[in-house]
Amino acid sequence: MPANIYSTYADKYKKQTSAEALFFHSSLHNYVKGLRVLLPDKGLEFSDNSYVGTDPAGFFYYDDLDTAKAANKYVSDSTTNPKDGQPVAWVKFYKDNTLVAEFLGDDYFNVVSSAGMVGYTHSGQWKESSAESYVEAHLRKDANSSYVTLDISKAIKRKGTMTTSNSDLQASSILDIKGHFHYDNLDNVSNGTYVSYTNDRLVFYNNDNTGTAFTGYFIPNGRDDSQTILGIYGSTELTLSGTKWDITN
Repeated sequence: MPANIYSTYADKYKKQTSAEALFFHSSLHNYVKGLRVLLPDKGLEFSDNSYVGTDPAGFFYYDDLDTAKAANKYVSDSTTNPKDGQPVAWVKFYKDNTLVAEFLGDDYFNVVSSAGMVGYTHSGQWKESSAESYVEAHLRKDANSSYVTLDISKAIKRKGTMTTSNSDLQASSILDIKGHFHYDNLDNVSNGTYVSYTNDRLVFYNNDNTGTAFTGYFIPNGRDDSQTILGIYGSTELTLSGTKWDITN
């Protein structure tokens, strides 16, 4: 029986920790590409800029954390798990030309390929995670309505209301999609009035999506269940403006 790729890498390296690789590709923003790898248990993130994208969850493999943290470039790629043929996102981290760590995560939506990042190389660096917190959030929308609500009341007493003129999103019904909202600064959440909206994540900015600094982002749980989970289809990307944030009790 073919070996499980995760078992193979667990044997290859001395240590591993849970991780999320965030791939970004925007057709609205000069086809920019970006990568963030988060190590929640270590409070670390690797990035080549501050963009956010789909997050295959997986594992970060390394021998020595200080050596891994010295990485200054990466190569993103895609492979398959010999055990079941499942597509796997694969990121190799290098200190100059020396391989120091690797990431593997199930890639249900083939996001590495969709982002044009198979064999993509770029510089980057590790730093302490800038995220203040991941908190529970709920996305809701009535059918045939122009309004989409992101409710984070339970965790941080914030509720954002977005308005769309896109016919597909207007027609969609989003009963209650549970996910997590990631933010850097609670005081800055309400400044996120522009939204990059795709079928697998929402990224909030305080400008028209021309900068790299985001105020927060929402990623739903269970993204492998539906290709249209957030109400729009395929690789469609919308930019919504005028998001209104309310402070709740």
